[in-house]
Amino acid sequence: MRRYFPHSPHAGRIEAVIHPTHKDKPLPFPPGTRRHGTTTTMTMKSVCRRCNNGWMSSEIEGGAINPLKKLIVSENATLTTEDQIALTRWFVLKTMVLEHGMSTKDRVNSLDQCHKFYEDRSIPDVLQVWLFRCVDTKWSSVLTRHCTQIWSDEAPHLKGTYPNTHTVLMGIGDLLAFVFQSRSVNIDFGFDDRVACRVHPIGDDNIAWPPPAAISGRGAENLADALGGAIRASKIHES
Repeated sequence: MRRYFPHSPHAGRIEAVIHPTHKDKPLPFPPGTRRHGTTTTMTMKSVCRRCNNGWMSSEIEGGAINPLKKLIVSENATLTTEDQIALTRWFVLKTMVLEHGMSTKDRVNSLDQCHKFYEDRSIPDVLQVWLFRCVDTKWSSVLTRHCTQIWSDEAPHLKGTYPNTHTVLMGIGDLLAFVFQSRSVNIDFGFDDRVACRVHPIGDDNIAWPPPAAISGRGAENLADALGGAIRASKIHES
C-alpha cells in the first residue's frame, strides 16, 4: 500500500462513529475526528508481534493487496472468487481492529467470533461487503461506523442490551467499501447494480471493476446512513 498511500507525517483519515439512529429523520454525516495514518494503516495497539507479522500481514493483507491496489485507483480488473474471499477477510479484520479500540458494550463482534476468525478465518454468519467507486476526493480516506441494536417482528427475542448490528464505511482512494454485519437480522439495502459490486455473499464468480457508474459525495453520505434509512423504511426495530 505504500506506493498508493505513502507514509508521511501529514497522512491522515477522518473517523466518525454514529450511535443509535434518530427515528424520525436521517442523521447528517458527522464531521468526525482526524486520525494519524490512512484507513489502510489502521492498527491494533495491543496485537502481538507474532500475529501482526504473521497471519495478519502475510495471509490477510498479502491475499488482498493485489485486488486492493487496483480497486483504489479504478484500474480495470476482474475480481475472482478467490479475490472476493480475500477482500472479505481483509475488511472483516479491519472492522475487528476498529472495534478493539472501543468499549466492549459497543462491539458487534463477540470474543468468540474473533477467536474463530483467528483460528480458521471464519466469516461472520450475517455479513455483507459491497464495493463502490466514489468520485469525491473528500471520501478518499474516511472511516465511519454506525452501530445500533435491531430486531424484527419475527424475532423479538433478539432484543438485548448492547448493539448487535453495525455498518462500516471505508474510503480508500477511489474505493468506498460498505460492510454490514449483524448478530440479529439481515437487511436488503437494495443497492443499484450499476454502482455497487457485492463481494460477500459471493454472487458472481467474476466481478468486473470498476462498476458502470460512480457515486458522488452525496451518495457516500447516503451510504453512511444506509442502516438508519433501512430501519426507518422497514419493519426492523431499533432500541
